Amino acid sequence: MGRCPNCKSISNCVSGQGPSPTQVMLIGEAPGQVEDRLGRPFCGPTGQELDNLYLKLAGLNRADVYVTNAVKCRPVQNRKPSMDEVRSCATYHLPSEIAQVHPQIIILCGATACSLIKGCQVDVEHGIQGR
Repeated sequence: MGRCPNCKSISNCVSGQGPSPTQVMLIGEAPGQVEDRLGRPFCGPTGQELDNLYLKLAGLNRADVYVTNAVKCRPVQNRKPSMDEVRSCATYHLPSEIAQVHPQIIILCGATACSLIKGCQVDVEHGIQGR
């Protein structure tokens, strides 16, 4: 996976991971320290929480879910990515990822991923289905 044209990051570009095609695709914010080091999405503390809590509650197995991030490179000092970084990276990578994976359901995990949908407010729409 190549970097988006506006990327100035020195970290790894972490590709999505999971079955293709799949029924469920999760999109998070950006890689953390562990993900950057290992080059795999959702394998650090957040990934463990996803696997051991949220996926279990949903009756899903990690092996059946495609996981990726809106931003593919870890922001400097693990800061929240700027909206310009989110738009640039997501516009460059996500359309082809979604076309390749062909999910039936896309789950946006957190405010950064939700910002990809115009008008989506995570604090208002948390847990609401069918947009």
